[in-house]
Amino acid sequence: MDDRVFMDIRLGMEAYQQEMYPELRHSIAYSERSKARNNAVERDQNTRAQRAYQRQQRTEKPSEKEQYTSIAHECYDRATSKQQFYELLQEQGLTLYMYRNKIAGVQGTRKYRFSTLGIGKEQLATLKRLADRYAEIATLRNEDSERER
Repeated sequence: MDDRVFMDIRLGMEAYQQEMYPELRHSIAYSERSKARNNAVERDQNTRAQRAYQRQQRTEKPSEKEQYTSIAHECYDRATSKQQFYELLQEQGLTLYMYRNKIAGVQGTRKYRFSTLGIGKEQLATLKRLADRYAEIATLRNEDSERER
């Protein structure tokens, strides 16, 4: 029996105990713990979003993440290959960082993955396919020009 199934059984037993023996309300362990955990996660997310909103209102300028997101999308729209995308980012003054010998994102005061900036693996794969197509077109043009000679 895995942990999830065991937790469901414990929660079921606790629900039965609450229903049949309401006077034992101080012996509740699992359902209140999961409620408290969910509330803490939700509270943390709301607080983080609220702080970011307040900071943006106070400073009246976009956050570093928003700035990097807009720059990354502009560079992605202009790029025809992954390498050109990386070069355009560096031309904009952004520092790239590597993780496990691959370029993983942009580094400022914090590190931001490309997926955090809204550029997923699929979009980077699209740039690779686009570069391959351009290379294929170039080889076909070279072959045609050699045939004409």
